[in-house]
Amino acid sequence: MRDDSVRLARDVVGFTRRAARQYNRAHSSTRDLFIDVYSNALAGGCVLMMAASLVVALRDEIMGRSVGKANLVAAHWQALPAGVLWMILTYLALVGIVLLARKLGPVTVSRAEGAWWLPLPLDRRPMVLASFRTRLVSLSAVAALAYVPFSFLTAIDRSPWAHAGSAVAFGGGVVLAVAGAAILQLMPTSGALRTGILVGLAPVAVLPFLASAVWPLVLVLIAAVVLAAYVLSRIGDVSGAELQRGGAVSGHAAASIFSSTSTSCAVHWQPGHAKPSACVARATTHALPGGPAWRSSAPISWRSVACSLRPPPHWCGSGSASASP
Repeated sequence: MRDDSVRLARDVVGFTRRAARQYNRAHSSTRDLFIDVYSNALAGGCVLMMAASLVVALRDEIMGRSVGKANLVAAHWQALPAGVLWMILTYLALVGIVLLARKLGPVTVSRAEGAWWLPLPLDRRPMVLASFRTRLVSLSAVAALAYVPFSFLTAIDRSPWAHAGSAVAFGGGVVLAVAGAAILQLMPTSGALRTGILVGLAPVAVLPFLASAVWPLVLVLIAAVVLAAYVLSRIGDVSGAELQRGGAVSGHAAASIFSSTSTSCAVHWQPGHAKPSACVARATTHALPGGPAWRSSAPISWRSVACSLRPPPHWCGSGSASASP
């Protein structure tokens, strides 16, 4: 009986995604592709530049290159070893990933998927497994690549293999962090579990700096595989309210970031916010389940382009003054 339910759920998901691909191919255009590339390239470039400038500034300050001048870091921080500060920053990054993943899901469904899939009396695991697995793998890979320049800045005398091992260890730590956020989604009211996950990330933050040995890499990879396997086996038990809440918050947060409306983004990060606004609801009403998320943000991206190309106000004032008798 359970096998039939799982097979039927997979058939429903496969039919929905095939229909979504056919619909998208029929209604896609060069303009939509340009919007997608523009939005992702702009967001990625801004994040990379901010992260690189922060890491370089912290490295210069911590290494004491400008101790006698106005410092970004206070002078008493110079008493701590630089390695300890880098470990603290790594731990804070892992904690931030847990909190961010918990706020955005990490197991989610879109508005259309929630309306079409969740009311069906079927196993939900095939409906959310593919998207969560892709999100887990892609986030860990991006985190490992982003850790490479951080590793070079912290210890430039290491060998390339040591830097690669540190990056892979950090990617495994990100898998642990996202999987921990998924476990919190299964038990959202457990405060002791949240504390245990946050405290358990402390030794994980130390492992990337033990690059001279192989056992830290093996240990973090084994822990990541075990915890990810447990989460993937329980992913179908996430409640429908949690699935829709994560999808609503992540979708509207992305739209708010692309449209540069920080007030709207801050509102949707508040606890208890689970419903998208009317504009996002109208934008996703006609979207098929499983379709690309960038289609619903296309009008918002075009609005950001129009705002960036809008002339300064004093131009309009000068034109009206010259036109008046």
